[in-house]
Amino acid sequence: MKGILINYEYCTGCHSCEVACRNERGLAAGEYGIKLTEVGPYEYTTPIDADTPYEWVYNPTITKACDLCEARTALGKMPSCVQACQAWCMYYGEVEDLAKKMDGKTRWALYTPISDDARAAMTAEREAMTAGTAEAGTVQVGAGAKAESRTESYGTWVGDMELNIVLRGAEKLEAFLAEFATIDLEAAKKDIEEQIIADEKATAYVLAADKAKDGAAHELGFMAIVMNYDAQGTQLGGGKAYLDKGQEVARKDITLMF
Repeated sequence: MKGILINYEYCTGCHSCEVACRNERGLAAGEYGIKLTEVGPYEYTTPIDADTPYEWVYNPTITKACDLCEARTALGKMPSCVQACQAWCMYYGEVEDLAKKMDGKTRWALYTPISDDARAAMTAEREAMTAGTAEAGTVQVGAGAKAESRTESYGTWVGDMELNIVLRGAEKLEAFLAEFATIDLEAAKKDIEEQIIADEKATAYVLAADKAKDGAAHELGFMAIVMNYDAQGTQLGGGKAYLDKGQEVARKDITLMF
């Protein structure tokens, strides 16, 4: 079985793996085959057995969209993320061989995607369950009958900061406004912008009572992904950790999934 081994002790957080993967897989903005996460910076107050009490590392995490670059590896090439790694801390090969590289002196992560056999088994199981339910007389609704989730994107400015917004499931926001709000979609977008800028960890759009038909506040839940960039285009990460480093945000990319 093939896999990818990452010595994340030496990952520099350059995001080359993310970009290479997105280009290889043709993924949309906000979608990842490999996603870089940042842990820290912080200092442990609890005593730990380590060479330093400080934590600040980058950890590339492979997602379910990864197929180990089947088209590339079939030609004898490395997966795009491994080839693009600027720190040379990623390896591709047989899991048994990769495991031998883990020396116990630094931190490693070994990833394997779901195998083709496992995918085929899951597909067969779903088809069998669907067929069994249909035989029992239950009406089946095919995937084609489900409502398409609509994605909208737009750009704007907040002072000197460029703001790029992606709304996934925009139809849910519109339905929410039609049911509860006295304001239109554009006004709601402004509300959302202000709320997410004030709190990047927000998990819901709050419709204020004075903007609701019934005079009561309402909430529409969402999942937010916020990425910040400086004037040079360097990614500062999320969670406002950049404030502790004295960095200014020149561009903010926000994806909201309703």
